[in-house]
Amino acid sequence: MSRIGTVLLVGSCVPILVASWPKVASLVGSGAILAMVALVAVSLVIGHVLGGPDPEDREVLGIASAMRHPGIALAIATRNFPGEPLVPAAILMCLIVAFIGTSVYGVARRRRLAKPA
Repeated sequence: MSRIGTVLLVGSCVPILVASWPKVASLVGSGAILAMVALVAVSLVIGHVLGGPDPEDREVLGIASAMRHPGIALAIATRNFPGEPLVPAAILMCLIVAFIGTSVYGVARRRRLAKPA
């Protein structure tokens, strides 16, 4: 189910990314990506540390902590910043950064758990 959800999420983001690419690209170089990477990294670490002794729980809580719901983020941001054209682009960029960060974390965790002790 996780893989199906990931494929559907990526498939639905591609048309949105293509349509909003100029706005997303305008955020590059402003420090937005660095802030998003830091947010994802800190969220992964906190979730991992608070995940308890079970390695699978640590991975799940780390990923759940780092991923945000883009629909809720969009609703909150458009309510607080009405008419701001960069809000959807920033949320999409954050979703992409979180997807890449949690994917790298998940692969690294699985590789580490697969190694014999």
